[in-house]
Amino acid sequence: MIRIEELKMLIRNGSPKSNDRIPMKDLTIDDLDKPTLAMFRQLVEARYPDGAYEDMKMQDFLLHLGLFDDSDKSRICPYAGTLLLFGKYNTIKRYYDSYQIDYFDYRGSADRWSDRIATDDLGPQEMNVFNFYSIVYQKLVSTSKAAFRLDENMVRINTDIREALREALVNTIIHADYSIPNGSIRIEVYDTYYRFENPGKMLIPTDVFFRGGTTKPRNDVVMSAFRRIGLSERQGYGGYQIFLTVSNIRLRSPQIETSLEKTVLTIWLVDLPGSYPELGNAEKDVLSCLTHSSLLSKYDIESMLSDRYSEYRIKK
Repeated sequence: MIRIEELKMLIRNGSPKSNDRIPMKDLTIDDLDKPTLAMFRQLVEARYPDGAYEDMKMQDFLLHLGLFDDSDKSRICPYAGTLLLFGKYNTIKRYYDSYQIDYFDYRGSADRWSDRIATDDLGPQEMNVFNFYSIVYQKLVSTSKAAFRLDENMVRINTDIREALREALVNTIIHADYSIPNGSIRIEVYDTYYRFENPGKMLIPTDVFFRGGTTKPRNDVVMSAFRRIGLSERQGYGGYQIFLTVSNIRLRSPQIETSLEKTVLTIWLVDLPGSYPELGNAEKDVLSCLTHSSLLSKYDIESMLSDRYSEYRIKK
């Protein structure tokens, strides 16, 4: 028997309307956080210097960007997505009682985090979605290394994973179902991989996500705001960009798992053999051979590894 909450999830998943384009008629611009709005506006004005935004009042600016609803001229109000992006934490919790966004750094120990960002932190910033993105992306950048390698023609190839991390974080926020009870956005960093979790089932097949070209965002107000500052520019190609970036660095392919309750994306920092620490060196070398071609015969593998291992060891 389907539970009431499961039925609500299915209805939201099947609705052609965006989850976050709901006018919040009880709210005004005073329910939004002024420092967050100021930071967002500064980024928009820097990206569009000819937009003449500096002369607009803040509410007119948000109306111009499609972040406020004015269908009722007597009650101009923010959309649900605008509240999530720029709202004061207590106001967000009043309308989304399960609102929870977390970041954990587990490097060095999978049992104990060394750094954490959470919605209930008593920090100087309101923990809305926009501030969470801004803070966590800088955290992710600090955990990655900008580097490059040379191909067989001595041509420099970028091996910077930051683009994949940015796309993953943006996708996690845009596609989250913030109405799921006990659902949460959770970003985790480990020694060998990153984990991005958001509440809600993925609305397109996983193979289509990595292939690119198709998108069905739950929150098009949030997506539109991100696009205004240069994020999520190519709709439907976030998953493809993640896959392409990781492939260029020659890491293990990203994985995605989805259910009615949540979606989890894993981005690896190691190649396929390196993602199985329990394997011995010989087993990892065999697996490395198979990553180049799954059509290799036992004889092919024995020939490739004969200078390092005996025939008996490889057969084992």
